[in-house]
Amino acid sequence: MGGRPLLTLTMIVRDESANLRRSLASVEGVVDEIVVADTGSSDDTVEIARSLGARVIEIPWEDSFAVARNRALELASGQWAMFLDADEEFPTASGAELRDFLASTDASAVSVLLTNAGLSGQLADSFPTLRVWRNRPDFRFVGRVHEQLDFQGADLEPNFRALTNLVITHHGYAADEGSLREKGRRNEELLKLALEEDPDDFVSLFYLAKTRDAEGLLEEARELYRRAVRADRDGTLPAARRNLIACLGNLGEFSEAQTAARHAIKAYPDYPDLWYYLGRIELELGRPAEAVRAFERAAALAGGPVRYPSMPATATTLAWLGMADALQALGRGPEAAQWRSRAAAAEQVG
Repeated sequence: MGGRPLLTLTMIVRDESANLRRSLASVEGVVDEIVVADTGSSDDTVEIARSLGARVIEIPWEDSFAVARNRALELASGQWAMFLDADEEFPTASGAELRDFLASTDASAVSVLLTNAGLSGQLADSFPTLRVWRNRPDFRFVGRVHEQLDFQGADLEPNFRALTNLVITHHGYAADEGSLREKGRRNEELLKLALEEDPDDFVSLFYLAKTRDAEGLLEEARELYRRAVRADRDGTLPAARRNLIACLGNLGEFSEAQTAARHAIKAYPDYPDLWYYLGRIELELGRPAEAVRAFERAAALAGGPVRYPSMPATATTLAWLGMADALQALGRGPEAAQWRSRAAAAEQVG
């Protein structure tokens, strides 16, 4: 590789003085180079980045996260590139493991686990995310918001590896409500722009559906989830199917939710959230024996590799509580009590 450094961190930032020190400190000794693209900070973000050894470029904001990320990536000289957001924290203790892996693997890209921390610091959910890739000019980001790496123009078949024991923590949801609302408004406008350009952009459809879901606009969310699932012809976004099932359940449309869950399980039989939701739906349809079987399948996936965006405890305490409800409905009270006790004990430990 001609003496090129092994790993470059790239970031895009704006007014991140409250977060940036923590994020950059977490990659000390892990990365060889840091490139930061600032899109118009009015605080001391730029000065903090430079003081911590980053190369900083100041660029205009063009209503596209992909454009900004690609501007930073153009300056990366490492054999590999990685990105973090300023409100994320790398597990510093895992740095040597990552570097050893990158120095010896034949992979073209590496996914890790991202965990969201809530307001209380508790973990909200976890999911695999692609964060490290070979630094090649044909690997670039696409998408105005919720941008993703695009390998379609590459002259080689992407070869992915997963390091799911390497967990990046996202602190963004611990921000104040005003900041979260502002971020939500910005992202919604970008999602709308993306859908004007491509009405079948399933990633943008999915995230706009999530926005409507969180706002309680369930009918609109349902239609957006349906569109996202139809547009995702390759099945690359299983969370869209999960969220559609949950949304249908919240609307009381249990028969359609049951059909959607069974269909999704055929494609993703190792996705615990799907089995959990199917169990809840079977209970609503008055089928407790079928619910028991679904909750058992969810619980059997506990401790397995994290392959999909997953809510906390769908394979553990939530599945156990569902099992208790189903067994109670079957008149098996003592067994139901055992499952409730197991769930309560686990919650006390947690």
